[in-house]
Amino acid sequence: MAAPAGRNRDTSHWQTLTGTPLTPNLFDMHKASQGRSYKDPTLAKFLTAYKAAGTRWLGAYHYLTTTATSQQQLDNYTAAIGAPGVPHVDFH
Repeated sequence: MAAPAGRNRDTSHWQTLTGTPLTPNLFDMHKASQGRSYKDPTLAKFLTAYKAAGTRWLGAYHYLTTTATSQQQLDNYTAAIGAPGVPHVDFH
């Protein structure tokens, strides 16, 4: 299911938070990891900012590559979202 146009954000470490308050959104997601070992160091900062802005649905995703096995990528993603400082989001 795709979020309605203009009602979602998809970010990664290539974007920066400017300090300007974020507007509430329906859905926001941030790239948590990629491949075998890359973990986005800005994940916690973005998820915290989105949550504070009032994002209704919040997610993190893994960018799949062909240079690592499925297990390596799963292990990398679970390590990224379980890292200290990454806020837990209750989806209930």
